[in-house]
Amino acid sequence: MKMNQLLSLLIVSALSLPQVAAEVEVDITDSTALAATTVNQDEPAAEEAEATAEAFKLFKNDPAGVKISSWMAIGNGGLVDTSLDNGFVDPGNIGINQLGFSMDKAGEKYRLHLDLLYGRDAVGFQSHQNAGNGWDNSAGFDHDDHAWALPQAFVEGAVGDWTIKGGHFLFGSHTGQYSTDRFFATRTVTEGVISPFTLTGVTLTGKVGEVDTTLGWAAGANTGFDTDSADNSVFVIGARRALGEKLSVSYDALIGDHNLTVVGVAVDYYHELTASYAASDKLTLDMTHVYSLDVSGNTARVIRQSAYYSLSDTMTLGQRYESFRRGAAQLETASVGINYQRPNWSNVMLRPEIRWDDDGTDQQTEFYMDVVVTF
Repeated sequence: MKMNQLLSLLIVSALSLPQVAAEVEVDITDSTALAATTVNQDEPAAEEAEATAEAFKLFKNDPAGVKISSWMAIGNGGLVDTSLDNGFVDPGNIGINQLGFSMDKAGEKYRLHLDLLYGRDAVGFQSHQNAGNGWDNSAGFDHDDHAWALPQAFVEGAVGDWTIKGGHFLFGSHTGQYSTDRFFATRTVTEGVISPFTLTGVTLTGKVGEVDTTLGWAAGANTGFDTDSADNSVFVIGARRALGEKLSVSYDALIGDHNLTVVGVAVDYYHELTASYAASDKLTLDMTHVYSLDVSGNTARVIRQSAYYSLSDTMTLGQRYESFRRGAAQLETASVGINYQRPNWSNVMLRPEIRWDDDGTDQQTEFYMDVVVTF
């Protein structure tokens, strides 16, 4: 058995071991911190926030039974500003990083879903590993440093206690893919350079014992109903488990022949392993290990640590550090930021961030900020 397959088996087996402690589900993505500004609101404030969100909805009704939600993130620090050489993010460009529309139609046992994304982040969500210009991988989708993408188009159905999903969908990133699911305005080196964005395939999700499990297959990574090689075929695996009332662990991996990453490296194993600890009702600590192995045997090893502290009903403070190592290269980045959201403007989030980068030769400290609006 190959080492990467053995590693996956070991992690999943460890998550499947019986636990005596009571279990409470804890979401380990940045969306926990993003929503933290509203968790402690009193009832009048919560009602005011709900009324504001309803007033700013683009579609008050669901046309033809289709629920449409949308968001927009405007600021600097977009995905296209990330250097593929050292991960530094150029702060000098301001624009629409994400303008997204999600369309969802649900039946009794099925769900149809389609996402449309525009902006300076959209190029990362395109199917740039397709063999041709199919789906969203054509020049017509690009407009200078802005682009269009179709990150998700899938059908989902219930089969007993399991959910089967087929089509084009997001990889289960532990820091979130869309602006509404992330705490920080910028992405780390790993997120911008080696992390997969989308998959095209089939997954089966359900509970195995006490573990929320996902198993499936995809045609490589960052493809849209196509692939650039017959060898691009990956096994998709995910496992999530609460270990007591405060600790949760999540593991997502792709095993097999990947397509090239954005820096032109062919990968045959990639995983994200995160432990999240709720130290108090205000403080959450996350530790993530990212590991990838390319076809030449070279590895990328990443340690990412983050913390989120709820200062008040309107403000949450966040801190993030990442160390990225691949071969002789060692890149470090650290950020501190704030999420600010008032109850009477619950659909508007301000995200200022100060970020430091170091590639071993040069250093950079810059200010970034975006505004996220849901409507």
